[in-house]
Amino acid sequence: SMVIDDFDNDGNLDILGGGNLYTAEVETPRNDASIGFLGKGNGNGTFSFMPYTESGVYMRGDVKDIAGINTTDEKTFFLVGLNDEKIKSIQYKK
Repeated sequence: SMVIDDFDNDGNLDILGGGNLYTAEVETPRNDASIGFLGKGNGNGTFSFMPYTESGVYMRGDVKDIAGINTTDEKTFFLVGLNDEKIKSIQYKK
């Protein structure tokens, strides 16, 4: 799943993504190396990808969907829906 928005309010679109695919055919191993990512838009069609220690993005598991929530005190949270797990919440650190 991916969400595209201007998360850091700098006028450039950013991209938040998470994935993995645990359900696979018998002959195909599962894809489970992703912990998610945040790419900050540079305004020219390129992105700078932040380490999870800076962005707060760490989505280990079979991510099915991501939804952003902005709070009144200008914080950004994301709800992450994972297959067969509880919904997780992460905060984007500006």
